[in-house]
Amino acid sequence: MRPIGVTLVCLYQLLRGVIGLVFGLFIVFYTGPTNQFVARASQGNAAERWMANIGHAAASLSSYLLSCTRSRAMAFCAGETGGVC
Repeated sequence: MRPIGVTLVCLYQLLRGVIGLVFGLFIVFYTGPTNQFVARASQGNAAERWMANIGHAAASLSSYLLSCTRSRAMAFCAGETGGVC
């Protein structure tokens, strides 16, 4: 027969697990979607986000094209004039 202390410790650990599970599910299902909604609402409306995304894409593309143009120009100058441009 098992001592009563072992049984009480077992019940205590099970209760701790259930309380932790309930608390974790509360955080995931209650505050998770709420935080997502607040984050989306604070970013402005969809048109503002769309315009900002287009602006970021255009800036990235122009930066890439500018770096490609510079590297090609440098390679062209080095090949044609022996390194002096």
